[in-house]
Amino acid sequence: MDRFQSGAVHPQEWSRLYRCLLRECSYLPDPVARTHMHSYVVQRFRRYCQPVVKDDLKSDWNRQSRLLRTGKQRLSLLTRANEGYLKPFEKVLRLAYGREGPQRHAWTDKMIESDVPHDNEAVEELMKQPSQFEDGWNPPKIVVELLRSQQGNPNLQQLRHKQPKQLAPVMRKTVWGKDPCLRRRRNIRRTWYTKVKAGLLPPMPDTERATLLGLMSGEIPWNAPARRTKARPTEKVKATEGETVLNKELLLYGPKKGDTFERFSSGRPHVFTLRFMRRSWRRILAMTPHIEWDSPAKRRNIRWEPLREASSLFETLEGDDTIFWTAGDRQATKTVNAEQ
Repeated sequence: MDRFQSGAVHPQEWSRLYRCLLRECSYLPDPVARTHMHSYVVQRFRRYCQPVVKDDLKSDWNRQSRLLRTGKQRLSLLTRANEGYLKPFEKVLRLAYGREGPQRHAWTDKMIESDVPHDNEAVEELMKQPSQFEDGWNPPKIVVELLRSQQGNPNLQQLRHKQPKQLAPVMRKTVWGKDPCLRRRRNIRRTWYTKVKAGLLPPMPDTERATLLGLMSGEIPWNAPARRTKARPTEKVKATEGETVLNKELLLYGPKKGDTFERFSSGRPHVFTLRFMRRSWRRILAMTPHIEWDSPAKRRNIRWEPLREASSLFETLEGDDTIFWTAGDRQATKTVNAEQ
C-alpha cells in the first residue's frame, strides 16, 4: 500500500498550502502585516523541514493532520482578512504589530529584561528579594505599573482586549480555614503571573512605532496591492431543445434560493480605502502604550493614545474664545469694525 494512502499527508498538499499562504500574504493591504506574515509562514515551514524533525513527522500522522489543520485555519484567516472582514483583518494587524501572538510575547520579555535597577540602592534591594514565586517575592515594577495603567484605560474594553482583573495573587484559605501550603502558594503566584503576562500590552519598538505613525499621517505613502484577476469559469453548455427543464436536483431538493444575507452573518466585507486603513491603524495605536522615564520624579510615565481623534470642529487659535460668543457679541464686534 502506498505510504501516502495510509493516513499521511501528501507532499503536494503541503506545497499547495504553502503557495496559497504566501499568495494571501502578498495581498495584505498593510505593509508591516505583509512582511510579518510572509516571514512567519516561511519560518513555520522551514522549522519542520529540518532533517531530524522531518524524519519524526513521517511516521506521526496525527501530528501531520494537526499541522495541516492549523495551516488551513491560517489560510482561512488571511483569506477573510483580504476580503475585508473586520475581525480577521484586525487579528492580522494585531499579530503584525505585537498586540497578539509570538511577537507580543517577545516584546513583553524584552520589556521585562530592560527593567534594570537605576542606582546602587535598587540593586541591593533586588539582591535581598527571595526566589521567584516564593514567599515575599514581588513581580517586576514595570509589570505592576503597566497592569495598573491598562486597568485604568477604558478604551481597551471597547477593543475587546482580555486582561487580568487582579493586581495581586489572592491566597484563599482551605476548606478547613487554614492558609494554603508553601507549594500551593507558589503555584498560585505562578498562575497569576502567567495570566498577567498573557494580558500585558508591551510598548512597540521605535522603528515599528515610527512606521505606524508615518502611515497614519501620510508621510509613508500607502497603496493597496493589486490582486491577480480570478480565473473565469468555463461556460456551461447550453441545454439542447430535447433536454427537459426538470432535473434530478430540482425534483429532490426543490428550487434553489436566491441571494440571501447568509454570507454576511459573520460580518460585512469592507473595501480597503485610506480612511478604513487609518481607522484600523488608530485602533492598533490605542492598544500601544508609550513608556517614558521621568528622571526628576524617578518614575515611569505611561501614556495611551485616544481611540478617536478629536474633531476639528472645536479647533481654534490659542486664546481665541470667539466660539463661545453669543449672537449679540458678534453683532457688536461687526459694528465696531465698521465704524473704524
